[in-house]
Amino acid sequence: MTASSSTRNQLLIVDDDLITTELLSHFAIQNDFKPVVSSTFREAAALDWGNFAAMLIDLELSDGDGFELLCRARKQYPQLACFIVTSRDQAESAVSALKTGAVDYFTKPFEHAQMFASIRAALPRLEKARRAGSLSPCEWKSAGMATVEEGLRTAARNDLPVLLVGEAGSGRRVFAQQIHSRSDRAKLPFATVYAADLDETALELELFGGESRQSPGTYVRRRGKIESVHGGTLFIQDIDQVPITLQGRLIDALERVSGTADARISDFRLIASSCAKLDDPIKRKQFRDDLFYLLSTNTVHLPKLSDVAEDIPIWCDRILTEICLKQRVRRPRFTKGALEALVDYPWPGNLDQLRQTLEQVVVGSEAGLIGREDLPDEVQDGAVSQDGAAVDLAGVARIDDLEKLSLVSALDACSGNRRRAAKRLGVSLRTIYNMIDRHSLRHHPVRTNLP
Repeated sequence: MTASSSTRNQLLIVDDDLITTELLSHFAIQNDFKPVVSSTFREAAALDWGNFAAMLIDLELSDGDGFELLCRARKQYPQLACFIVTSRDQAESAVSALKTGAVDYFTKPFEHAQMFASIRAALPRLEKARRAGSLSPCEWKSAGMATVEEGLRTAARNDLPVLLVGEAGSGRRVFAQQIHSRSDRAKLPFATVYAADLDETALELELFGGESRQSPGTYVRRRGKIESVHGGTLFIQDIDQVPITLQGRLIDALERVSGTADARISDFRLIASSCAKLDDPIKRKQFRDDLFYLLSTNTVHLPKLSDVAEDIPIWCDRILTEICLKQRVRRPRFTKGALEALVDYPWPGNLDQLRQTLEQVVVGSEAGLIGREDLPDEVQDGAVSQDGAAVDLAGVARIDDLEKLSLVSALDACSGNRRRAAKRLGVSLRTIYNMIDRHSLRHHPVRTNLP
């Protein structure tokens, strides 16, 4: 459907706060928009959204969920520009809204000049994208993150324990929260236990509760996380660090039958993580087979950030949104050079290091634009050296074979990073992907021990 001239400047404001809607309407008129206000979910849902150029939606409505309204609008009218209004503690909701297809978010109290400048700037771009048929929600670009996404969806659809396997900093807690927020337990508590940080006595108290000494001769009963998270989700980070004696008690808690005397403290969903596969701890009798079998039904392997470098811009956008919401600052933009440097850097600390870097950058950002020079020195200079292993061309008879050998050598030398391999070979990133497909190297094992 093509917007007519009469609808191109109509703005639908969905908010149940009278003062906010009056202010937004006033500023909308000043910015040449025709505001239409809906104060309830039901009222907004009954309107024909095809009559509007844009929607401004408060995520918290008295009679419904603004996020659900956004999802409906994106599904029924993908050409409609949707913007969201959030409060400071809605970072996760704002990120979900942006991934669903919202153009931008604004925090209360909002800066009206920035708000309407963003709305005005987005409309021509969205109209151009609509005509080109390119409007679609953000999706992961790498096969690795697509596999993770499928694993998260599967885990969210059932209520069985989950095991997340990934390096330190790979976002294990973030993914655990995503599974919880997509599950039927989403509105119930989510709690985390960091097993590696506690000795056996403290960990037992943290998980199962017990008497805690407050002063000489004074003890109080403390509830454990299993009891306090009742009905919700318990995430245990580094499950392999839980002593085997406590693993037995954890199994008992998971296997208690509903209706028994202890069922009241056992209604929880377990998500656990480990930095490595549990095969070695099982062989050394440091991890119980039966606990592993309970966890292995839903196993999600989390890739290193450098293995899914194509998705670094998406991660940057999501993490930057969370940071700016918490700090109540306007989200800056990246220059092309800055994004390329972020993609090229190997990120040994994975997502944790990326988050710390972006927090540092936001603090120092003044012009609303993040350039390469604003990044830490190690990120600016983090590209792989152009020096690499020599390629043995002896016996290579066909040009296709030579191209494949050069590509494999470049990928191995760059630890599988496609963008760095492209720079190494002096070709575009798209050419690298075409070469990978042409030579069926999507799942080529990368060698990192080159001479």
